[in-house]
Amino acid sequence: MSKRLILDVDPNELIRTSNVRPADLDAELVESIRENGLVQPVVATPYEDGLAVILGNRRTVAAIEAKRTVDVIVRYDLGADALRIVAQLIENIHRKDMTESQIAAAYAQLAMDLGMSESEIAKKVGKKREAVRASLKLHQMPQTTKDAVDSGQMDLETALALGSFESDPKAYKRLSEAAAQGKNKLDYRLKEEEKKRERDIQLAEMKAKLLKDGVQVVPKPIGLSYSSGKEVHLHQIEGPDGEKFTPETHAECPGHAACIENYAYSDPKPLFICRDPKRYGHTVTSYYTYKTPEEEAAEAARSEEAKRQQEERRQALAIARELRMEGIQKLCQSKKMPKGLLLASLEVLFVLGFERTDRTRSKALDFLGVAKPGEDQGEDFKIKVGRMAEARQPLAAVAMAAAVMEEKIDMVGQAWGSAHRPNVIWWFEVLESAGYTLCDPEAELLETLREQEEKAKAEEAEADAEDEEDWDDEGDDGQDAEASAEPESTGGEDEEAADETQDDESGEVVSLEELYPEIDEPIAA
Repeated sequence: MSKRLILDVDPNELIRTSNVRPADLDAELVESIRENGLVQPVVATPYEDGLAVILGNRRTVAAIEAKRTVDVIVRYDLGADALRIVAQLIENIHRKDMTESQIAAAYAQLAMDLGMSESEIAKKVGKKREAVRASLKLHQMPQTTKDAVDSGQMDLETALALGSFESDPKAYKRLSEAAAQGKNKLDYRLKEEEKKRERDIQLAEMKAKLLKDGVQVVPKPIGLSYSSGKEVHLHQIEGPDGEKFTPETHAECPGHAACIENYAYSDPKPLFICRDPKRYGHTVTSYYTYKTPEEEAAEAARSEEAKRQQEERRQALAIARELRMEGIQKLCQSKKMPKGLLLASLEVLFVLGFERTDRTRSKALDFLGVAKPGEDQGEDFKIKVGRMAEARQPLAAVAMAAAVMEEKIDMVGQAWGSAHRPNVIWWFEVLESAGYTLCDPEAELLETLREQEEKAKAEEAEADAEDEEDWDDEGDDGQDAEASAEPESTGGEDEEAADETQDDESGEVVSLEELYPEIDEPIAA
């Protein structure tokens, strides 16, 4: 006999063992049993000295609450724990109120307590092995994940995907936090973490292969992309005979290494580099700013030497300036104006103009020798020039032009002063033709300015030649630019007229002394 029916059994005498689903009661079930009794018998099996409930734990508890007896079907063929649990599962697994976590707990009980395999469980409960495996994985997950599956916030497939990150606590925490914010948040975070995991696997495999091949793997050096560090790509260096390197031919170099370039928009790839090309005798063929400690020391020494020489030149030019000022003062206060000086001065004032500042006015009055210490030179400029003898007043133009050109000489020493270079060269030549002898610092400065100007013109000519096809009127433009670049002496008869004045009515040329007999008189203060 495999089973028999026992009527009117006191439910308190039945043994209630662990069930695959909790015996949650509701008031309606208790009231129904109290009024009508238990319509469906409880299924039990012999257990120790009594009967253990296999199917009907919830009804048994409700009958105890309602104080009613129950009918019991005793199954002698279900005495083993495994069969009992399977029987409970078969009864409950297809019920709508059986949650995924409850099913998972039952499978886990069969697997852990009774040692049943996934295949055995699947066969007993009529499920696929993959479904049993998924439930067992769910059982191992945190309660928050189980609750999310039970409530429908997360399907079992998503939960399994989340569980695959259990070995990465940080990622698992991020996913769990996303799960609490809703399915969309979790789906996005899952996709992101999966991509990251795939990338990490790629990187690990690539690094392992490089190490297996004997290549040292280093983090990507700072500045490698801009060639501002010590390390360089292999394609940027050559050997002693100009040969290009490959990862294979460079492998014997002590500086041979690789870093892994890892950008989100492309697959990772190894970048082969030399960690110190200068040290290992390579020639860097591209832009390269790294300097060895020895090179830095040498550059610092050169910089100090350059600063010293620059200071010496500055001091020498300051002394030369004092001498030049004295020389111009003599020219502006002499009784005989050098040939061509007045015309050259007028050209300066016409082309460059006279800046009406206290500095230029004061300097011009100093050249004329009419300034007094402590006076406001700017206010008295017109008055002081007006007090000069009329024959001397043309000298004011020379003084004014000299004051302007001293400003331009100061400017050519600045980075933005190259536009004044042609004028300064021309003015030094004017002073020389007027009888002033350049001292050595001035002569060196003049030679430097000429070299710079020649280089600038050569570069401009080269640029013009490259643009000749696009600019048909290049020649005319170049001439116009050259004509406006510097005031030039008219030469010939115009130079001879520098110290002479032509009478407008007679057309005769008269000397400055004939036109102004009082020129021999001293300059009025």
